[in-house]
Amino acid sequence: MHCGGTAMPHILTRYWQSLSASAKDMRDRRRIRAFERVRNACACTASATDEHASDAANRTERLERIALYARAGYFNMGYTVDVFQSPADLPPE
Repeated sequence: MHCGGTAMPHILTRYWQSLSASAKDMRDRRRIRAFERVRNACACTASATDEHASDAANRTERLERIALYARAGYFNMGYTVDVFQSPADLPPE
């Protein structure tokens, strides 16, 4: 593997790639945890009021929850598909 002194740059490149990948994974895990906190907070308030989903106040609350997700940046399509797995996120109308 000693081809003209290229082993050290190759090792350093691989080391940098592994550090970069783990930093990206940490950011993704942090975003997922933040999303779960927001989702759980919304689920706590939604469970008490979702009985009358056709009510105008409930529709307003639903739109506020959607706006909360949007403001928090959770509609980034890069990882939204992986995160939205629970069918109980938003009540049906």
